[in-house]
Amino acid sequence: MSLFSENEEIDEVATADLKYLLLPAFLGYATSKTVGRDRAEVIQVAEVYFRDFLARCRQYGITELENGDKREADGEGELQQLLSAAKRRQQKIQRYQQQKEMLEKQKLLKELMNQSRVDAEVVREYYMVLLRYWVNNAIEELRSIEEEKPILEHMAKTKGKPRAPPASQKPLRPIIITRDKLQKAVYGAGYPSLPTLTVDEFYAQRYPEHAEKNDAPKPWSMQDWAVDPDKARREQEEEDAQREALVEADDTETLYYLRSKDDWKDENRRGDGNRKNMG
Repeated sequence: MSLFSENEEIDEVATADLKYLLLPAFLGYATSKTVGRDRAEVIQVAEVYFRDFLARCRQYGITELENGDKREADGEGELQQLLSAAKRRQQKIQRYQQQKEMLEKQKLLKELMNQSRVDAEVVREYYMVLLRYWVNNAIEELRSIEEEKPILEHMAKTKGKPRAPPASQKPLRPIIITRDKLQKAVYGAGYPSLPTLTVDEFYAQRYPEHAEKNDAPKPWSMQDWAVDPDKARREQEEEDAQREALVEADDTETLYYLRSKDDWKDENRRGDGNRKNMG
């Protein structure tokens, strides 16, 4: 920039020329937001702009960064000074507070500059506040660039390498639920053995005489009738046929049973024993 000289002080720079000191900061910020290009190249160019801006601001006494070796003169000296995490955090908090105050001041000065008649001191103060504001911005941008560099370097190294095959894993085994597992789920895993007999089988072995009685024909039920409605009719016909055969054969026991049954019907009317339902 031919407008500025290394032998000048900030007070010697014309108010109308102060805004040109901001140009490297604006170029650095715009470059850092560029997309579609190689990121390593983008941050390298942005870093040059930001360091140039900080070096010129240091030269004019706008920032209090100390001069030292070349790296410190390029704006990296302060990054090296903030080795302690607590100190870096404190520095960041201070800058944040300064940025808030300077934004409020910029807003106030901007309103004064929009008036019809503006004092030259107001314009100069506005640009000085703007320069200090962008000094803090440039420092934070350089911090971000320094943190991004190792990531980009690592990505560049791994880009050309073939991807390692995934680590071998144990083959998946199908889950088969066996009969034993189902039995354990039902009877419990703590039992010494599973039952070998059902309750009916045990009863039949223990009381065989009762089991034989249980095997006798059971009374006719509605469920049986629903399954086979003609079964009762067939059984009645078979019973009547057997009785007729016995009567024709003059079976004494059958004749006695039938006569006793007829006598009982003659002596007892139907419903005589039904005293509760009366009917």
